[in-house]
Amino acid sequence: MPLPTGVWKANVNGTEAELSIEAPNQQGTFVGRFFGIDLRGFWDEFSQTISFTLTVITPPTGIPVVASFKGYLFRSPPNPEPGRDVVTTLTGSLQMNAGNIAAGLFPAIGTSRRNVFGWFAQIPEIQ
Repeated sequence: MPLPTGVWKANVNGTEAELSIEAPNQQGTFVGRFFGIDLRGFWDEFSQTISFTLTVITPPTGIPVVASFKGYLFRSPPNPEPGRDVVTTLTGSLQMNAGNIAAGLFPAIGTSRRNVFGWFAQIPEIQ
């Protein structure tokens, strides 16, 4: 099934946000917006996986910190009756690169002890 487009309700490391996804092109490239930051990523229809990066510019230095997201799509229930609401979920992990990012600027701050965090996003669909 194709990647649903629109505004998803997301949670990154305990922080709620909206994830906006536009339809992928024939090469599987899509654009969107997350935490007020434009993004560009890939959707793999065969494996039902999504990957994208966000570049967070850290004030006052302007040094970019990159958050790399990978996620997997599933629907619940998997085989609904016609007309039944279905919750589509993307879930996965994000890895933060090394950088000096201020607390509160982004929900995950990478350190040598922890630089991989969890995330998920959901959108309702009617089958």
